[in-house]
Amino acid sequence: MITKSVLRGIGVVGLYLLASTVQAADLTANAGLTSNYVFRGFTQSDNGPAIQGGIDFAPANGFYAGAWASTVDCSATNHCFGNNANGDGLEVDLYAGVHFKLKDNWGMDLGYITYEYTDSSLDANNELFVGVNYQGFRFNYYHGTDTSGGGPNYDYLDFKVKVELADKAYFLGHFGHLDPRTGSSVNDASIGVGKEKLLWDLDFALSVTSEDLTDKEKFFVTMTKRFDLK
Repeated sequence: MITKSVLRGIGVVGLYLLASTVQAADLTANAGLTSNYVFRGFTQSDNGPAIQGGIDFAPANGFYAGAWASTVDCSATNHCFGNNANGDGLEVDLYAGVHFKLKDNWGMDLGYITYEYTDSSLDANNELFVGVNYQGFRFNYYHGTDTSGGGPNYDYLDFKVKVELADKAYFLGHFGHLDPRTGSSVNDASIGVGKEKLLWDLDFALSVTSEDLTDKEKFFVTMTKRFDLK
């Protein structure tokens, strides 16, 4: 069993290694607005808009780290990640990892993510992940735990595809499977299209989840601006 101290320890080691190479890193940032913050098939903003943004370090040696935040609006019926409580404010995600370049355009990632909330009524989650990617295809396996609330461990499988289209447009596809240690498993899927122009991305997506039978389809639009800070 992976404990809270092990998860946090791995994250601290990753951040230390990244800090030692930050002078050689590319530094980028992003800011965005979405009509509905949907994560793994569930709204995190009570089906309303959310403001989002983050910053990333990408050292040349393969290590990377970053922080990302979004406004959230959580309730017992529109619950945020791992929570069934009322709360709002900010979700703040901190992550670190390493990317390995393999032969024939294959790659591999190992990393750690912690999902924190500024509202003390909402519980944090930590995850370890491993992933493989080939060109526009990516598969990640996440093992996580609700550390603050003492919740059970869970596994999440995530498959994504991004297909480049004409004139810097692209198609996005996703399928996810949540397998909790207690309770029923949940599937979610999404499809979308987007377009990139001058470091702006505009995405239109439709998400469907197998658990929320009364409101399982969510359409949302996200606009993101990327900044090169190096």
